[in-house]
Amino acid sequence: METQLTCSVGLGPNTMLAKVASDINKPNGQYALPEDPAALKDFVQGLSLRKVPGIGKVKLAQVVSCSRTCSYIDPQGYVADWVEIN
Repeated sequence: METQLTCSVGLGPNTMLAKVASDINKPNGQYALPEDPAALKDFVQGLSLRKVPGIGKVKLAQVVSCSRTCSYIDPQGYVADWVEIN
């Protein structure tokens, strides 16, 4: 029986990056982020902030004056409240 449902899969070193990777080859695709730390850093640095889970229109408006990409993300790949909002 065919359901006609699609599934996209992303592989990454942490949950956040795996979710970002799953959006790359939608619909019904797969994407594995590179394992090499330098290549992974290059991928993250070119990433739009809107691709990061938890950053919507409001949060983007708050951080847009700081940067439009993830080039200032923590080297470990964590996106917590890395920009202090006043």
